[in-house]
Amino acid sequence: MQEYITPTRIANAIMQDASFKGYYLIVEGISDYHFFKKFVNQDNCSIKQAYGHMNVIEVVEILDNRQFERK
Repeated sequence: MQEYITPTRIANAIMQDASFKGYYLIVEGISDYHFFKKFVNQDNCSIKQAYGHMNVIEVVEILDNRQFERK
């Protein structure tokens, strides 16, 4: 199922979440998610998995190109 989750889909999901006004932390996978959630106030920072380090890079580039500042 993860092979169908593209960096573009992740970036779109982040940008369309109008209910969350905080920042997004984009991590590689589930182990990173569990590690970082201990250190992040999830009221102000939402952690999103990108399913691989290359996907993290691509998601950040897509959000940069779209001038999305809350990453």
